[in-house]
Amino acid sequence: MTTTDASGARIIASLIHAHGVSHVFFVPAILREGLAELGSLGVRAVSAHGEKAAAYMADGYARASGRPGVCMS
Repeated sequence: MTTTDASGARIIASLIHAHGVSHVFFVPAILREGLAELGSLGVRAVSAHGEKAAAYMADGYARASGRPGVCMS
């Protein structure tokens, strides 16, 4: 068994980034540390007013770009 110095937020951000995600859509009340880690990897965080709006934004982005659309709420 191995250990790592990476935080959970860093590991999740690395996994999201490794899947080719360039944007995440979120509600600003959650995952602040994770969003900071995503930003350090070049993933752009787009704030939405509510969960429903974030989901629609992620869906529209995925359909228009052909890339993964991630909603964090």
